Amino acid sequence: MADIDTPRTEDLPKPSKKPILLAIILGILGAIGGFFASYSGKILTTASAFQTNSLPAEMNPSPEVSFIEIPAILVSLGSNSTNKHLSFKSQLEVPLRYHADVEHLLPRVIDVINSYLRALETEDFDSPTILVRLRSQLLRRIQVVVDQEKVNDLLIMEFVLN
Repeated sequence: MADIDTPRTEDLPKPSKKPILLAIILGILGAIGGFFASYSGKILTTASAFQTNSLPAEMNPSPEVSFIEIPAILVSLGSNSTNKHLSFKSQLEVPLRYHADVEHLLPRVIDVINSYLRALETEDFDSPTILVRLRSQLLRRIQVVVDQEKVNDLLIMEFVLN
């Protein structure tokens, strides 16, 4: 008699797949809606990098900046290095009103660059992040020498090991 009271698995109705499909569809629609809301600037307006008509501030140079070319610097590397020389060219992005001030201090800037490049170890050049680190370290040192508000950026134009 115990067999009569237990329902068979063949007799049970199969669960509906509608809730799962509805959840997937609503998730996709929510993701699409969130993307378009942030893309159009309706939400997260401070992250305007997604908008195609505006560039991030660091990529949108003001017309009131000028560039000062730093002469090519050739640094001899240590005797343990397979490369014997580093050729380095760069430019400084400065506000137009400080162009003459920074140009006047260019010998000090060149000295700072020379000193830093000469102090690098040969192992430093094997790192894939050398340019990022080099740029940030040099920019900070140049801003200390010249004045932080007088130099916006350091642009590395040439970095050749031979």
